[in-house]
Amino acid sequence: MKKLLWLLLILPALACSSTLTKPVANLSSEPTATPIPSPPIVTLPTGTARPGACEVTADFSHLRDAPNVAGKVIAWLELGDQLTILPTKPSGDWIQVQFESSTGWINSTYCERK
Repeated sequence: MKKLLWLLLILPALACSSTLTKPVANLSSEPTATPIPSPPIVTLPTGTARPGACEVTADFSHLRDAPNVAGKVIAWLELGDQLTILPTKPSGDWIQVQFESSTGWINSTYCERK
């Protein structure tokens, strides 16, 4: 009976010790770095706008007296209207343009260069 109890105590210990001797992972090699691609370089306009012409690409747009949506609307623009870009420093996405006898600002998103 003592031998049976002794075996019952030893067998779980032997079973556990055999799993501990198995290698878990190869820790001898050095980790390798994964290269991270560099983001593309974007050049933003900093000087004056390139003089030229652009065409309104929206069905309707506004010519404003200031380079923001709070600026007073001084003219309504329609798809295909031709504008002259003035050599004024852009204000964010806004460029200063001439339309007929009015000078104002339009968001360059709605004016395709020609």
